[in-house]
Amino acid sequence: MKSSLMVLALASSAAVAAPTLQWQLDGFDSPESVVPVPGKAQYLVSNIGGHPGEKDGNGFLSLVSASGEWIEKHWAVGLDAPKGLAISDGKVFVSDLTALRVYDLKDGTLLDTLTPPGAQFLNDVTATPEGDVYVSDMMGGSVYRYDDGELSLWLNLPDIPHPNGLTIDDGQLLLASWGTGMQADFSTDEKGGLFTVDLQSKEIRALPHAQGFANIDAVERHAGGIIANDWLTGEVFVVEESAPKVLFNAGVSAADFGVDGDRLLVPVMMENRVDVYSLD
Repeated sequence: MKSSLMVLALASSAAVAAPTLQWQLDGFDSPESVVPVPGKAQYLVSNIGGHPGEKDGNGFLSLVSASGEWIEKHWAVGLDAPKGLAISDGKVFVSDLTALRVYDLKDGTLLDTLTPPGAQFLNDVTATPEGDVYVSDMMGGSVYRYDDGELSLWLNLPDIPHPNGLTIDDGQLLLASWGTGMQADFSTDEKGGLFTVDLQSKEIRALPHAQGFANIDAVERHAGGIIANDWLTGEVFVVEESAPKVLFNAGVSAADFGVDGDRLLVPVMMENRVDVYSLD
């Protein structure tokens, strides 16, 4: 890591409670991401529907209730390998390999498909309260930004190996890396860690005590701290001021989880299932 990456101290926070499984729902097809629908007791789920790196048209989005029932399995169809999701200003933003697809939240109508030059493996998506959308490129080592209908390269990350999970945290972009020396099975020579990026200056800072601990798929802020997971082992960590602590194991291939209040929404990709936990 270059010396230009500064170290940022984490604020202290209350402990996150051990999770309790509330419900499970089967019948998905390689679910990768889950997000709550604002103002409704509903969740959107992305389904890869095949190989995560192939343009096969088998991917789709599902809509389920917050109590664990199907609403519409094929809410939006014709995607290739959809992964990250974000909802902003009545629109659903979906990373789909080399494209960002934009849907109308009301009815799943496709509004736009943006394919920036150089995109390789778009992964996680997050949005600011103002409506700016950020998309990680796991294989391209970069972050794209959507603003006023345009998607463009925002930041190259040569010193952060395989950027994946993203979330907006207190006016900054919280970013998770997968690790260095990635193999065909997604294992790595060294595991990844957590970073923040200032949205104005683009200054990158490494979080202390949160480096080299996981092949991180998802990262979210909860009242009790930062929550991140390891896709290969299924371990879910809470990161406070000390080294990351294992909160529980959500199962191998637990992917891009979402947070809905005190709920953790976990897609278990290889099991074709979504698990919802309480963090009370």
